[in-house]
Amino acid sequence: MHWTLLLMPMIWVPQLLLTVGVSYFLSSVTVFIRDVPQSLIVVINMLFYLTPIVYPISAIPLEWRSWVLWLNPVAAIVEVYRELLIVGRVTHWGEWLLTCTLSLGAAVLGRMVYRRLRVGFADVL
Repeated sequence: MHWTLLLMPMIWVPQLLLTVGVSYFLSSVTVFIRDVPQSLIVVINMLFYLTPIVYPISAIPLEWRSWVLWLNPVAAIVEVYRELLIVGRVTHWGEWLLTCTLSLGAAVLGRMVYRRLRVGFADVL
């Protein structure tokens, strides 16, 4: 076991914030736009294959690797998980900090959209 397992909460917090923010946003918008769930299935499938979950980051060509890690916050979360659990060190600190910032922004934006749209939920539902 690596001592880096003690750093696992540093991944859980941004992952939770990102999940909560996206959930707030999508659930609020779904009340008014009924096609969101069908579109979301396609987007989630695309993100699954664009995120190095079942394949290592080394399988991505070197010129694309940084783009995947910087533009896909879930890829950075998965890669930091992999580094903490398997390798025992974290090398993607910059990507992780960007993910933390994006996660916090997603949580704040999702909550704002939810609070703004919830007054109309009863009328639509």
